[in-house]
Amino acid sequence: MKDIPRLIEVAFPLRQASLDSVHEKNVRHGHISTLHIWPARRPLAACRAALIATLLPDPGNAAERKELLERLGGRVKEVVERKREGSRIVERVKEVTEGGILHWGRESGPDLEWFREKIREAYGGRAPKVLDPFAGGGSIPLEALRLGCEVTAMDINPVAWFILKCTLEYPQKLAGQTRPLPDFVLKDRKFMEGFFKAQGFKDSSLKAQLAKLGLEQTPAGRQKGFEEVAVNLEADLAWQVRAWGWWVLQQARKELAPFYPMVDGKPTVAYLWARTVKCKNCRATVPLLKTRWLCKKDNKRVLLEMMVKKPVAPASVPVKQTEEVRKYRRKLPHWRQSGAVYFVTWRLHPSQTGLSETEREEIVSVLKHFDGSRYDLWAYVVMDDHVHVLVEPKETHPLEDLVHSWKSFSAHGLQRTYGRKGKIWQREYFDRIVRDEAEYLEKAQYIWNNPLKRWPEIDEYRWVGIKDMEGETGSETADGRAAVPG
Repeated sequence: MKDIPRLIEVAFPLRQASLDSVHEKNVRHGHISTLHIWPARRPLAACRAALIATLLPDPGNAAERKELLERLGGRVKEVVERKREGSRIVERVKEVTEGGILHWGRESGPDLEWFREKIREAYGGRAPKVLDPFAGGGSIPLEALRLGCEVTAMDINPVAWFILKCTLEYPQKLAGQTRPLPDFVLKDRKFMEGFFKAQGFKDSSLKAQLAKLGLEQTPAGRQKGFEEVAVNLEADLAWQVRAWGWWVLQQARKELAPFYPMVDGKPTVAYLWARTVKCKNCRATVPLLKTRWLCKKDNKRVLLEMMVKKPVAPASVPVKQTEEVRKYRRKLPHWRQSGAVYFVTWRLHPSQTGLSETEREEIVSVLKHFDGSRYDLWAYVVMDDHVHVLVEPKETHPLEDLVHSWKSFSAHGLQRTYGRKGKIWQREYFDRIVRDEAEYLEKAQYIWNNPLKRWPEIDEYRWVGIKDMEGETGSETADGRAAVPG
């Protein structure tokens, strides 16, 4: 090609390329953007226009240049668009293109072949070579291939490299080839029904093909000779991609299901991210949001409602007054009643120094060890020098046995692992029967706020928990907690 000005140096159908690029953003079916998300993906219309204008020389006169630009980008015309807004219909004037090869759906018309011939003519009858060293999502090399060029595309990002392989290389290598569908997809009725419909089967013939795979009961009274139609399970690249995409989707659903639960019969599709702060009064986690409106349309309004989960008293509260209350005394009096919930406190021995963070973790694990089997642990807090619990013993496990085992196991663990010597806990402990729901809530709130009263400056505390309404212990166990004085 002679060293003469290119078309892009003199003129470019900027308006048409912009309009068709905006329209292309709304295209989903068949567009390469649906293959994989890639940031800053270039519109195909803009890339097609830029390549043609770069590869072709400028005609040299205004008339030919105008004809060439019109053949490339078409003409801009105004249309009236009617749209309903509430109870009224609003008319808007909108610009669209007519003709050209930039608009989605017109790229494969007869004008494209004309441009291919013109590009070959400009390069002495051969296809020009196009190199894109930062190909990204592949828009430029794809359009260069469409124009008949020899293309080399590369990218250092492995995701981009894989997108380029799937966009540019595999469709050319595997075009026209068929392979058997993988076995796992032959068991899915919905997938195979779509596959057979694409082959032209419908109604009774479709059911018969599904029946041969065991996906449909054998239809009664089949037409004569119908049994001779063989099941063709050979599929081209498009159906192979659908089959393996289906497999990936099933695996993803299985692995991600715990993070996207069904709510009111509808699947969770996304999470809203927000920074949070702790309320200094109730210690609830509060998201920092500019607005609580999730949707504020005329026909649909959704407002985010924030609710703090409060502890709920178990069924054993309030205490049944008909039950016999027994009493025995050591240094402190101890009251016992079948099926009661107890508020229990025991303290570190005066000879011991305060519990470290890892030692508190050890005590929490001891408290939770038999939760649900020997007792229900409704709330707990492990401080640096004492422990509070709200506990409901099971029928065959008296409270005094539970407290003894907690103190004994935790003491042995602290002595064995952390080298503590002598008595760990004071021998006596305090317990009280929780009489009603109001007292239960008061004790639970006392346990929850106990660390904050001791250390008002802390934001979070790892060794406290209260069972919520579903019976799950809602403790603040996460990484990055604030250090607590020991």
